[in-house]
Amino acid sequence: NAKLSGGASVQVPAAAAGVATFQGPQALSIDSAGTNYTLTANINAGAITKGSALFNITPGAATHLVFTVQPSPTILGAFIIPPVKVQVRDALENIVTGYATNVVIAKEPGSPAGTLNGTTTASIANLHLVNGVATFDDLRITVTTGSYRLRATSGALPFVTSNAFNIN
Repeated sequence: NAKLSGGASVQVPAAAAGVATFQGPQALSIDSAGTNYTLTANINAGAITKGSALFNITPGAATHLVFTVQPSPTILGAFIIPPVKVQVRDALENIVTGYATNVVIAKEPGSPAGTLNGTTTASIANLHLVNGVATFDDLRITVTTGSYRLRATSGALPFVTSNAFNIN
């Protein structure tokens, strides 16, 4: 569901040899990373249609983390279900599919004294970091009940904090 923005139509002067250029205020942009995009040009009020070659839009550099599946209320010692998920995104909210730096999850400072158990580091090597999505599928909190929050960190990216959830 990408959106194309920018110039809508261009009058091509005879001296341009039929080449339309979209630049400056008429520059084109696509708002989502993806593969196999094409652009279609309509010439002479649609009498002639020409499509471009296939092209890809790659995400920008990673800028932040987002909890896409928040931790849910759980019984003390039970796995948090559904698994907690954190995405690595660029400035335009695209998932950075080639991201390779570990994503680490921990209790947010100020949470009760319980212990967070399970795989707390998502990496490419342990298959918990795949295409920019970190999945924490075996997290559980033991020892103490209460209202918790989790914190995800990765390299130099700013940390992100989950919604509060209860351990009963």
